Amino acid sequence: MTDQNWETARQFLTYLEKERHYSHHTVKAYEHDLKQFNDFLGDRDFSKVNKPLVKEFLSESLVGKGYERQLQGGMKMSQKYSSRSIARKLAALKSFFKYLLRAEVIASNPFASIRAPKISKKLPEYLEKKIVNELLDMPLGHPLKNRKPWEAQRDKAILELFYSTGMRLSELVNLSFVDIEISDNVVRVTGKGRSVRVIPFGDTAKSAILDYLARSGRLSSHPSDPLFISGSGKRISPRTIDDRLRRYFRKLSSATGFSAHRLRHTFATHLLDAGMSIRAVKELLGHKSLSTTQDYTHLQVEQMKKVFNRAHPHA
Repeated sequence: MTDQNWETARQFLTYLEKERHYSHHTVKAYEHDLKQFNDFLGDRDFSKVNKPLVKEFLSESLVGKGYERQLQGGMKMSQKYSSRSIARKLAALKSFFKYLLRAEVIASNPFASIRAPKISKKLPEYLEKKIVNELLDMPLGHPLKNRKPWEAQRDKAILELFYSTGMRLSELVNLSFVDIEISDNVVRVTGKGRSVRVIPFGDTAKSAILDYLARSGRLSSHPSDPLFISGSGKRISPRTIDDRLRRYFRKLSSATGFSAHRLRHTFATHLLDAGMSIRAVKELLGHKSLSTTQDYTHLQVEQMKKVFNRAHPHA
């Protein structure tokens, strides 16, 4: 890419982070997508991009060429982008060229009329209550090896808070002592776009958090200190949490595909099953649109179909 192209792209990424308050994860994804498009452009400037060039990029680089994936043992495998990945990359480029148009870097937006591929709706995956209870018991009942004793209690507190609030992984790692009111059983969460919401949590999560703080000697921490720390005393990373939760899950199940986000799906599904209104669940999850939360009602319908097919004599 040209130096001018990259400087313009860097300004856009800074704008997303500082003014639009996009998450670090999203900004890095946009950066990767912009670099891929700029590699395709070579020495051509953004002002030279037209609709035929955009279609060439989509058909050759995304639909046709795909990418190489590193396998264990050093082997590489060529893989095609999914429709979901293409749609995400297209969204990043559309957003960037809208920015260029507003900044008068380009005279027209070549991405404006480009349609994203249709994405098949994937219903959220959740855990049955029995599996959840077994998972919540894992940190203390079957602790991971070579870890400090208080880390098991921390993992227990993390799992309980995830299931009790349905917050995102990024939201949990950013929690500080100032964000949680233990006596009132509420936590203030900063979500996407820096929006703040207050979520209640249960007494089971409260007890687990207090036990973790007592075991780690942090009951009297400063308000700005991180709530959850790593073994080295620093704010725990999303990767560390996700890795540990996966390892606990593997101890109790041969199933794959577990992630911290699956506990968020489980939280929402179990609340709806218990009769909570979809609008209340929307507020707890921090969804901007009700249509996003409605995915869980589709999941309920699918589950009812399965129960009907198993139970009804004429199914």
